[in-house]
Amino acid sequence: MARITHQIGALMGHVGDAFDRRKIALFALCNAFQQEAKENARKAQDVVLGQGNLWTNRTGDAIQGVDGYAEMDDDGVGWGLMHTMGYGKWLELKGLAGTANVQPLLNPTVRKMAPDFFEQARAIFNG
Repeated sequence: MARITHQIGALMGHVGDAFDRRKIALFALCNAFQQEAKENARKAQDVVLGQGNLWTNRTGDAIQGVDGYAEMDDDGVGWGLMHTMGYGKWLELKGLAGTANVQPLLNPTVRKMAPDFFEQARAIFNG
């Protein structure tokens, strides 16, 4: 019985290692996507469907304050975009509320990239 327990423990160790390797690969993918999303968001501020800026860009601080992040902990791996300027959230909320001359930036950028991200993430775990 002890030998079987040892073999199961060794097998589970290899499974854990494979999962950890995939989790790290997923974190690397998250890092790549957050960087691309940040660049896409900053470009989107410049021109949206030929209509001009998403909001009046008075100082450039809000768009330069758009940042991406990737994180990994025991519970999972993820990535996203955020505003580093305190008023960035109000630009997003006004855009979601349909306020004239303001359009949301972060959520549409992430949603546009999500299908490609999930396809590549599935390949990491299924490949």
